[in-house]
Formats: sequence, structure tokens, C-alpha cells
Amino acid sequence: FRYSIEFTNTSATYPLVQQNIESLNSYDLVGKTITVSYWAKNISGSAVIYSEINYASALDNFSTPTNINNDFSSASSNPSSSWTYYRTTYTNLPAGVANGLQLRIVRNNASVATTRVTGVQLEVGTVATPFERRSYGQELALCQRYYCKTYNIDVVPGAVDKQGSLFVYKNNNNNAGWNFQFPVQMRAVPTFTTYSHAGTSGKGSASTTDFTVTTNAPINGTRMIMIYGSNTIADDCYVHISASAEL
Repeated sequence: FRYSIEFTNTSATYPLVQQNIESLNSYDLVGKTITVSYWAKNISGSAVIYSEINYASALDNFSTPTNINNDFSSASSNPSSSWTYYRTTYTNLPAGVANGLQLRIVRNNASVATTRVTGVQLEVGTVATPFERRSYGQELALCQRYYCKTYNIDVVPGAVDKQGSLFVYKNNNNNAGWNFQFPVQMRAVPTFTTYSHAGTSGKGSASTTDFTVTTNAPINGTRMIMIYGSNTIADDCYVHISASAEL
């Protein structure tokens, strides 16, 4: 694997990474057996590492998830400092998983611990099969159902960057408006943040002047959003956008 995710803590908590799986992808797991597998590496600390699964409190609502099971009792008490493969099977999933399923990888009540995780897979059945690899383009399109941005793929939203921003020429002092059509249909109507070229959130740019940008909420949908702003400059007007429909 080329990348991993690292998580850490500096106090007595339960550091973890989690993935919420929407109901459209979990409703058919009721009564089924699933197997979770992943690679993990201990960077520091000796707390137990384990996986757990929970279900959503309501349809795609993970505010107060209910625990189904974990493999804490059989987990390693001293995670290896080398990449190690872990797998756990969970049987007879309850009806609640129809609302959505949550997977967590946890270090147990660690005062200080740093962990890296990669190659996570959740699949139906009792066997952990080889990791399913998809093309970069397919993986990107699947991710964009939950999140997209106008910035280049390697640029963090809020950076001082012009490339990819939406453009309109305004030749008077009225509103400037933009439509942003998402690369793929999003999971739900997203929340969004706008940025000026200076990286200021909630703003757009006209020449060297930032101005406030807002949304035309009744028009926004899962395919596109419309935003607008006004200033006193007749000039080229730009704005960057990030849109999130995360669970």
C-alpha cells in the first residue's frame, strides 16, 4: 500500500479511526456474517488495538451509535512495531445495521499512542479475501459522492491558489453569480464553503478585493449549487468551493 492513516493521542482516551457506511450499502447485511481485515503498525504505546462495529441510531444518523460487537478480548495486548495483518468475523448482524454501519479501529484507553492503519476491508462472509483494488478514477468518483472541490486534487481548500476557481466577468456593480455542477451526483444536498484567492472562507475575489459570497439555497441540489456575491468592482470575479455530503 502506498499510503496509510496515522492517528495519535496525548491523554487517557480511546484514540480511533472510524468509517460510517450509509444505509444504502448496509441494509442488506441484516442477519449476515461479515469479516473485517486491516493492516496496522504501532508507532508508540502498548495499548490493545481492536476493531468494533456499531449501527446508526436512525437512518444515516451516527450521533449516538449502538455497539454491536468488538474483538477486544482476542486483541493483541502489545501491537507490533511492524506492519501486522488483523482480521475479525462478526456474525448475525442485528436489524439496526439497516440504518447504517460504523466500523472503528481503536487503541484501548491509551495515555499516549500513535498508530498507522491501511488496507481496511469489510466484506460479507467468514473469509478475509485479498484487498480489492480499484482504478484511481473509479475510486475518485466513488469518493466524490461525499465530497468534492474546485481546487486541484493535491491542494487543500483555503490555500492561496487560483487554479480551478470558478470565474465570471462582471461589468457593473451588481451581483456576481456562479453555478457549480458536481463531478458526480452527491449523496445528499451538500454543505459548502467558499474561498477567495487569498484563502478566506465565505468570500470570493474581484481583482485584489474580497467580497462576501452566499448561497441561493432553494436552487441547491445533489447535482449543483448556485452561489452569488456583490461588491463595487466591475472586474473578473473568482471563487473556490468545497462541498461535503459526508455522513
